[in-house]
Amino acid sequence: YIPFYNPLGLISAAIEGEGSNISIRNSSITGAFPRGIYNYGTTTIENTVLEGTKNSEWVLNTFALLIEGVNSSVSSSTFKNNTIGIKIMSGNTRVENNIFQENGTPIFLQAGDSSPVFLNNSAENNSSNGIVVDGSSIIGDVIWQSNLPFLVGDKGVAGSLTLKEGTVIKFSGNFIVSGRLNTEGTSENPVVFTSGSDDEFGGDTNNNGTSTLPAKGDWQQIKFQSSATSSL
Repeated sequence: YIPFYNPLGLISAAIEGEGSNISIRNSSITGAFPRGIYNYGTTTIENTVLEGTKNSEWVLNTFALLIEGVNSSVSSSTFKNNTIGIKIMSGNTRVENNIFQENGTPIFLQAGDSSPVFLNNSAENNSSNGIVVDGSSIIGDVIWQSNLPFLVGDKGVAGSLTLKEGTVIKFSGNFIVSGRLNTEGTSENPVVFTSGSDDEFGGDTNNNGTSTLPAKGDWQQIKFQSSATSSL
């Protein structure tokens, strides 16, 4: 159990690694401020509770866990009442069998060249019940796979983006493809592009029940530029 409070913001995180291999199992990190775990190396989190890392002023820089490294994994853990549960900056992190409750953002994804795998995670009563994707263009060879929806504003695909079967993209702007977009949906488990207000696919993402319904104009377009090569 690690309570941590740093009112002056002089320390980056309660637990920080500079390229280290960090493994945390069967633990609880509660009330960390301004950040919980921050590692540039390989991080393994298992059966751990990360709770109460909150700051209303540093919204994008207050998180229970930040991962910036390869071969990291987060499993069978609970993220509750954090500004951001997990922030993934790069790599091929595997996130599975976790519970996200009452967070501002359960998962924030820096999308440029990240190919994390999300499996069997649940998100309830968060401000947004999904994976919030930043606005940077995809420049690498990226694969998205998740049972939670990806929440996207404007997005450029200059590299390659593959969407595995069952992937749901809820977006509000333009999806501009100058590289390659591949969808691998099936008739039983399609890839879906839809509105953030569409509860039929990906569940109640905006956490407001039936207060809002999908409508024309919720998102703009998927545009393939002349250089694009895609398979849908």
